Amino acid sequence: MKTGLIRKPEKSESSTDYHPWLTPEAFGKSGKGTVNLLGTMRASNSQFGEGIVLDVKVNGSTFSWTVKYSSPNYSRLHKRFGASEKNWKGPVKVEVKEYRGKEYIAVV
Repeated sequence: MKTGLIRKPEKSESSTDYHPWLTPEAFGKSGKGTVNLLGTMRASNSQFGEGIVLDVKVNGSTFSWTVKYSSPNYSRLHKRFGASEKNWKGPVKVEVKEYRGKEYIAVV
């Protein structure tokens, strides 16, 4: 029995090319909008902490959105969608807020 870590790519067009990062600019001057979770996620571990990267759609464009486990955004999303990854799909209201001089996207 032969097993290994190498397997066929899930997507034929460069499966390592992810979508651009979701930034506050995607919400324009109003700073408010809806993020549509597409149901795909992957692990994230950066200098800012562990979390997940969600594929989302905003105003017809697809983005990658990082949500840290330690953030209020994660708590709000978990409360809404629950503990099953397959349920993390659908629209979420967000607005641009500021923390320590930096803008970020907050689940409302």
